[in-house]
Amino acid sequence: MSNMNIKYGFIKPAIDAHTMGIVSVSELLKECGYEVILADDDIEKAINEYKYEARRKVVASWIASNKIQKLGLSYRLDEHDAINMLGYLIEELKRSKLMKFQGGHVETIYFGGLPITCQAVEREFKGIIETADAGESSRATLLSLRAPEDRIPKELQQRIW
Repeated sequence: MSNMNIKYGFIKPAIDAHTMGIVSVSELLKECGYEVILADDDIEKAINEYKYEARRKVVASWIASNKIQKLGLSYRLDEHDAINMLGYLIEELKRSKLMKFQGGHVETIYFGGLPITCQAVEREFKGIIETADAGESSRATLLSLRAPEDRIPKELQQRIW
């Protein structure tokens, strides 16, 4: 699959009112020509209730039906809850055979949150989940999301978001 056809999907739990990061990243990717899908209220509510299998299946169905290859989760609240949420989500993705190594679409999972939570996620999910630092330049953010340099518009090269 070419880089032109990559589809990003982003989820933030409904309980987390912080939306600026996820909206900013989505807009950056759209400016580079990528398709970006933001989870709606139903999916945000479902990820809130990640401990319930039926609710995880709702999230997995959304990911599958949208054929999301690069999945991002934003969460700026409790780091332990973030770890649990990601763990349950990864297990559901595997159970639903949505990971690329299983023949599914999801090839990369990203997490954005507070620095302490990102550090905890990196320790817990070493090599499985990539984390993002909101203090990066637009270019650095896009490169961390694996957007090729030649897809990044010149006006975004130096912008700090």
